[in-house]
Amino acid sequence: MAGQGSSLDWAQVEQLFHAALELPAEQRKAFLHTACAGNAPLFNEMKSLLAAEAGEIGVLDKPLPMDTVDAERQGTALSAGERIGSWRILSELGHGGMGIVFLAERADGAYEQQVALKIIRDGLFARAMESDFVRERKILGRLQHPNIARVIDAGATIDGLLFLVMELVAGEPINQWVQARQANIETRLKLLLQVCDALQYAHSNLVVHRDLKPGNILVTGEGNVRLLDFGVARLLVAAEDDVTTDNNFLNFTPEYAAPEQLSSDATSTSSDIFSLGAVMYELLTDQGPRQPVADTPAEILASLREHIGLPSMAKHLSAARQKQLRGDLDAIVRKATAADAGERYASVAELSEDIRRYLGNEPVLARSSHFFYRSDKFVRRHRIGVAAMLAISLAVAVGIGTTIWQAGVAAAQARKAEAVKEFVLSLFGGVDPAEALGDELTARQLVDEGAVRIQSELESEPVVRGEILTFLADMYDKLDQDDRAAELSRQSLQLLSDEKSVEYANALLINGRIMVGRSEDDSAVASLQKALAIFSRRDLKLPAAESLDLLAIVRSRQGDVAESLRLTTEALELRIAVSGEDNAAVAESYNNLGVLSRTTGDYATARVHYERALTIRRRILSANHPQLAISINNLGALEYAEGDYARAAGFFSESLEINRRVNGALHHDTIAALNNLGFMQMRLGEIAAAHDNLAAVYDYWVQQDKAEHPNALVTRTNLATVLRTAGKLEDALAEYREVEPLIVVALGAEHPIVASVLHNQARTFLELGRIDEAEPLIARALATRRKALGDDHPDNAELFRDQALIAYLHDDLPIAAELAKRALALQLSKLPPAHPSISATRLVLGQIERANGNLSGAIVLHRAAVANYAKLFPRGHAELAAAETELGQSLLAAGVAEEAEALFAAARPVVADRLGEDAWQTAELDLHLAEAREQLGQNADALKASATKRLRVGLPADHPLQRRVSVDDLL
Repeated sequence: MAGQGSSLDWAQVEQLFHAALELPAEQRKAFLHTACAGNAPLFNEMKSLLAAEAGEIGVLDKPLPMDTVDAERQGTALSAGERIGSWRILSELGHGGMGIVFLAERADGAYEQQVALKIIRDGLFARAMESDFVRERKILGRLQHPNIARVIDAGATIDGLLFLVMELVAGEPINQWVQARQANIETRLKLLLQVCDALQYAHSNLVVHRDLKPGNILVTGEGNVRLLDFGVARLLVAAEDDVTTDNNFLNFTPEYAAPEQLSSDATSTSSDIFSLGAVMYELLTDQGPRQPVADTPAEILASLREHIGLPSMAKHLSAARQKQLRGDLDAIVRKATAADAGERYASVAELSEDIRRYLGNEPVLARSSHFFYRSDKFVRRHRIGVAAMLAISLAVAVGIGTTIWQAGVAAAQARKAEAVKEFVLSLFGGVDPAEALGDELTARQLVDEGAVRIQSELESEPVVRGEILTFLADMYDKLDQDDRAAELSRQSLQLLSDEKSVEYANALLINGRIMVGRSEDDSAVASLQKALAIFSRRDLKLPAAESLDLLAIVRSRQGDVAESLRLTTEALELRIAVSGEDNAAVAESYNNLGVLSRTTGDYATARVHYERALTIRRRILSANHPQLAISINNLGALEYAEGDYARAAGFFSESLEINRRVNGALHHDTIAALNNLGFMQMRLGEIAAAHDNLAAVYDYWVQQDKAEHPNALVTRTNLATVLRTAGKLEDALAEYREVEPLIVVALGAEHPIVASVLHNQARTFLELGRIDEAEPLIARALATRRKALGDDHPDNAELFRDQALIAYLHDDLPIAAELAKRALALQLSKLPPAHPSISATRLVLGQIERANGNLSGAIVLHRAAVANYAKLFPRGHAELAAAETELGQSLLAAGVAEEAEALFAAARPVVADRLGEDAWQTAELDLHLAEAREQLGQNADALKASATKRLRVGLPADHPLQRRVSVDDLL
């Protein structure tokens, strides 16, 4: 019967259990048969433990092996009719890590009552003094709350079994209840408020639950919450008696436990707050907060010490649910489940207040309480239409308004806040929905209304007017109305006359951001440096970091990448100091460092930064978040820089789809992704798709009245490159030459993008055969790029290579070889071996080796280039055809005419289709084809004569190939 001593040696059980865990799963059964020979109870117990460890019983319910006790001592032998104290067992209701719960009834005839009777797993209290247990029972018995299942009785049998008798609650676990009814977020949160009320009541009575989980929170048929299992709580007043605590036993459910519980540190009400936050996560997502991934008990606990993610990041949720959870609810869960107990809510009452605030569309305590955020909550409480919400919710992304309120909470600030509130109330509250005639107010209309009203109101409060103008300026900037934004920003700076105040610094910061967007770099730097000085004096690290970030953008745009790196690194350090690593702003800093590292050609470092940013963003953001799209886009840019064009196109396409879903077709992030995809399509030879996408990008900028914005000008450059790739060389050249001075005005003559435009012009001249015009452009591009990016940037190698090609064409072979080898060495030190730019350099070096008579060396170089291009580009790609032509020439020179003729024949239609039948490149290829056929004994006189004539006409008179044609005529 229950209570009899166990026949098992638990030291032996533990030893065998750990020994079995060291073996592969398929060897454990044979081990048990040998180790437990003749001892059936031991064999059965070991079999049960290993089944539990393998997950064959629920991970939430199984007792961890370190605490397993005899099955008889857990009450499994109790049967209907047996008595425990004054109670008679009727049937088993369930079991878990704490013990087994039975349905029982009063057995002493005093009155009729059915209860839930729990036999406590004796490992939990084996060392507890009976007096402590009795004292705890009395205190628990005083917990009288409508949401707490009462403890009716407790005690120990003569056999030493500890038991608790609790009120019988007919209900479902809260997680199952909401899922079965597909309850909305509001219903789930209102249930959670009942849990908060009960838990706060218990804490006020110095009782900590210590095992909050959905299974201990039942919902009755009437929708009322009842908390179970306060019987295993520890009392705060008994902390000094912790010599009998259960630090070596798990009387809690690890998946919902606070880090201090998992580490066996002292627990408190804050531990319950963490568990309540974990339950909230599950109610919001229909998914458990953490899953153990390990084998041994210690590893299970270690695997659960990672933080609980944000609800909106749960990947199985719909985009609509993720959007609903993003923001306030994410913030509440994050604060409740902070790893550091000191960063959690100070009490359950505070957590409850935040949930109530969310339900009432009021600002939550877990988020910043600046005006922009509060005004968003106001609009959500007084909806005019969806478009009206948009106007203020955009302000949440600003992130600057927080600093307005970080300076203090003095009475003057409170008065200003009230004035701002009244202005917003009058702005949005004075609109009569009946007068709107069903039309929704647009974001632009709301901001326009505010801009008009502020000119005539709050004249006696210039500082408040200045702050509101700052807000409206930023709103106009977000709406791409930068002229209006700049004007209101100027007015706000005039009103905020205290040039040492935080309000003035914020206005400067907004002004700086607007100026950066308008490419007015000098004005941007002036504003941002003043703002940074104020923020630094006030030790306001986050706005200082944003100022540094914006300054970094300007310095990068001006070509000072080293300074931009320094500023971005400083911003990152400030953000980590305030917020730690797991923060969106920190991820942004890592992303920016990745961009700059890629710009400098340090691709390995760029990958490290990009992957750090992506890791953080995947942890804290939803699967469709725009910042994830940015990370994916930037990885695509890195793949492009490293030469994997197909993989880059895949990243750009994925980024584009996310942006289209989240931001729509005409958002600037969507346009940026479309631009990158179009450029990549051009490199892969998908000319029509590339042209259509890049033309759409350029149209976007023109429609924004920003045809001379750097982004628009770069897009024009890309479109010109599409023309060049398609063989329309004169059209491309005209476009490059028209764009060049505009980019110089927009970015400065020393910007690396200017070097790219010059280089593209030079390449076009080379294809046109106009070598003398290409040469000075290459020199200018190289000087600009080296000054901006340094001597060892891999992009310099492309210019060295083109200089080598020109030297080769002029028969200056020593200089050509030196330049080509310099280019190849730089590329091999910086780029992956399969980068197409390395293959392009090998083609030129092979030409030089062929001219020097090293035919075997030329063939090796050219075969390597062709093989690599064949992997990177589809059949029919112009660069692959050019490589095959060079290999053919080397083979022909070596007398391998048959293979050479096949290569020329395959390349010819590609070249002719791109450049035309009359192009000198097509004529040159026909000349090679004729020579190969002559070597094979075929008559190619007509083809040779036609090719010679077309070469003479198509090439400039001073082109080196003209000399070759003349020599051929003499022969």
